[in-house]
Amino acid sequence: MGIDNSADLLFHHSVQFKTIELYRCRFEQADEESVKRNVSYKFKIVQFHMNTSHTRLREVSSIIKTKNPSLLT
Repeated sequence: MGIDNSADLLFHHSVQFKTIELYRCRFEQADEESVKRNVSYKFKIVQFHMNTSHTRLREVSSIIKTKNPSLLT
């Protein structure tokens, strides 16, 4: 990590007599507010998918309960 809070991610490939740089990616530290917004956004998406899955599970369970209750146990 450099003095300016940035870092480089390098991908190298070693061949017989030399090393080839395949890809270089520069990262810079983000400000705290944008990190909080990004984490909050991702958390809300995961929470939405979890709630959708729970709703679907309850629907399937109720269908199984009415059609074949012994299968549910």
